[in-house]
Amino acid sequence: MLRLNSRLGPVLFLFAGLALMAIPSVRAYVLETDQGTGFPLVGWPKGTAASPTHVPMQLHMQVGPPAFPSSPLQDGSTSWNQVVQAAQADWNQYLSTILYTSISPATDAIPTTSNYTNHNDVFWSSSIYGDSWGTSGDTLGITILWYDNNRVMIETDILFNNTGGINWDSYRGNLQFSPVSKTDLRRIALHELGHALGLDHPDQAGQTVAAIMNSVESNTDDLTPDDIAGAKYLYGSGPAITTQPTNQTVAQNSPVTFSVTPSGSGPFTYQWQKNGVNISGATGSSLTISSAQVTDAGNYTVIISNSGGSTTSSTAVLTVTAPAVITVQPVSQTGVARGFSVVFSVAATGSPAPTFQWRKNGTPISGATDPIYFIAIAANSDVASYTCTVSNSTGAVTSNAVTLGTLVSGNPGYLTNLSARANVGTGSNILIGGFAVGGSGSKQLLIRGAGPALSAFFGSASLATPQLTILNTGGSVIASNTAWASAPTAGPSVASFSPMHAASATFMNNLGAYQYQAGSLDTALVATAPTGNATTQISGVGGATGIALVEFYDGDAGPPPARLVNISARANVGTGNNILIGGFAIGGTAAETVMIRAIGPTLGDPAIGLTGVLAQPVLTLFQGGTVLYSNTGWGGDAAIASLFNTIGAYNPLDSGNQDSILLVTLPPGNYTAQVSGLNNGTGIALCEVYDVP
Repeated sequence: MLRLNSRLGPVLFLFAGLALMAIPSVRAYVLETDQGTGFPLVGWPKGTAASPTHVPMQLHMQVGPPAFPSSPLQDGSTSWNQVVQAAQADWNQYLSTILYTSISPATDAIPTTSNYTNHNDVFWSSSIYGDSWGTSGDTLGITILWYDNNRVMIETDILFNNTGGINWDSYRGNLQFSPVSKTDLRRIALHELGHALGLDHPDQAGQTVAAIMNSVESNTDDLTPDDIAGAKYLYGSGPAITTQPTNQTVAQNSPVTFSVTPSGSGPFTYQWQKNGVNISGATGSSLTISSAQVTDAGNYTVIISNSGGSTTSSTAVLTVTAPAVITVQPVSQTGVARGFSVVFSVAATGSPAPTFQWRKNGTPISGATDPIYFIAIAANSDVASYTCTVSNSTGAVTSNAVTLGTLVSGNPGYLTNLSARANVGTGSNILIGGFAVGGSGSKQLLIRGAGPALSAFFGSASLATPQLTILNTGGSVIASNTAWASAPTAGPSVASFSPMHAASATFMNNLGAYQYQAGSLDTALVATAPTGNATTQISGVGGATGIALVEFYDGDAGPPPARLVNISARANVGTGNNILIGGFAIGGTAAETVMIRAIGPTLGDPAIGLTGVLAQPVLTLFQGGTVLYSNTGWGGDAAIASLFNTIGAYNPLDSGNQDSILLVTLPPGNYTAQVSGLNNGTGIALCEVYDVP
């Protein structure tokens, strides 16, 4: 079966509807592809450097208009055919396994239909086999390719636009527009002959490179290094490889060597790559890693070059084995309320990736094969000793034994406070805090936006004039405040948050909130919130910027039926003092299980649509100055994912992205969740704390 593959040539502007499928590559030049499969064309059947395949072109350029001028063209050419022959010669300099030849004048008839004729024809035409060229002068040429089921090319026709209005000539240098615009046949012929070789438009495939093969006619009047590299890739006589590098598996800290043996005309140059990226200094016929580490595992290839071109070796896979090592031991849990959840967790490294098996009093627990062991409803029968055995092909290691202590009666711990500090900018870079009230009834909350109160710590870098705004889930303003001692300004949705009033110094003091200075422009208000979700925004009055703090305090006495079940903050994460810091407090007398999430990549999903998100958030949990837990990339943990719907968290998160999550059981106290960027990365991130019942 034959397939038709057409590619339009240089244009004065980019026209719509042209579909290009570029193969992934570190090179800039792009190959023509099979429109059915998207795979690159193989090109013309190749000979050898000693006996190349000839690709004859029937040149009809002296037939029909445009009439050749009475004097030679600007570059001295004395016929249109001669211009095309010169373009063929330009390409032939870099072709080893095929060569363009010309039949001039042509011995066959100019084709009138786009049927396979087994002749390669080059001619002027007033239409594209009956189809219009479009606006005169927009499209200058078109190349039509035929190829077989193996993507081997078998015929090509090149048509040049002869609809009138195009003043053809042949010259070198910049395009000529004055006093008369003249179109250079030589550079257009070079472009179309490049298509006939199997090259496509690098610019329309997202590549930025100087090339005659770019889709727009430009001042480039000859083949560029990128065009030449594409021709050599397709038809060069690069070296052959007689001994390919082979797959290897070694133990960590062992040496490993990859080697390759080429044949052909030397001298040869070498460039080894790991996962498609050049390895600095790896330019010999062999590559040795003296002490292989797990991070060295990957796919290795070598590019071998000589004067005729380049050849890439087959891929050799390096596997580095390492014993399983427990990096974070589980922690005993006490003070857990009967009937509520509790978590044990372990972290480990190893290659191959280790497996996990939790044991209760030495007996394997069925299905407990995750790094996290989650007990949803703790009962007296769960009071026991627990260990986790971590295994891979190199052996196994067992964690420290930990215990679940005697369960307590009554309510578990509960979230009483969240504070999030970040640098407040403008637009999407303001500080956004959210909260959710669960249970029944309503919840009295103290909500604050501090700026001037931070000046003792950050000086003039603090936000001088914060504005606190509360919005409902529909985005309507519930209330706002710009000075804590003044009454809040009510919005249209205030009825659902009632009563609402200014925060007094006594009320804030009773909740353990640090004191504001009298008359400061810090913000605060007290509201009785119904069950459900709401959002706060801390922005600067008049576009002011600086470091600010948003805080939520549970204003009720004791653990009432309504609870804070989720508190969150979103801001732009920078470096130094400009990272996102979320503090939270657990009240009551029993431990509470919480899920803490640092969301970055998911904020860029189309459903959310933010730009400039934090690509790799690092989530670190502190108590005081002590690091309790840390996570970079949650990895799709099954125990964590199973709880998203239960706690009402945004779901799903892509298991392959770099959002970070901790699932932990914590005793009552104050904690800090810090969100920073891996390797000082920056961008918008969200810190969330969820109650896990």
